[in-house]
Amino acid sequence: MYLCKIECSFTLPVLASNRLLPVTLGLLTSLLKSGGMFVQWDWLSNDDSAETGLSENRVLAALEASQLIDINIGKPFEMDSSKGTMRVLMAVGVNP
Repeated sequence: MYLCKIECSFTLPVLASNRLLPVTLGLLTSLLKSGGMFVQWDWLSNDDSAETGLSENRVLAALEASQLIDINIGKPFEMDSSKGTMRVLMAVGVNP
């Protein structure tokens, strides 16, 4: 089976509910070309064990375990709703 390599991978808040985050990131990273960029948008959580959202620590550990480099994690904006304010996490890493 032939798998093409891709330049950039984007994920949506699907990973927040995924307990296999490191495995999923490893699979996505394996599809990236050398120099390809992985970009993740998710809900931010301050708790590593939260059911909704991901903490910066958890995302950083998963990106490092996937051997991505030039990792940058930020909180670019927040969204207000009737249930309160939700902060958004953006993580970027480059496949060596």
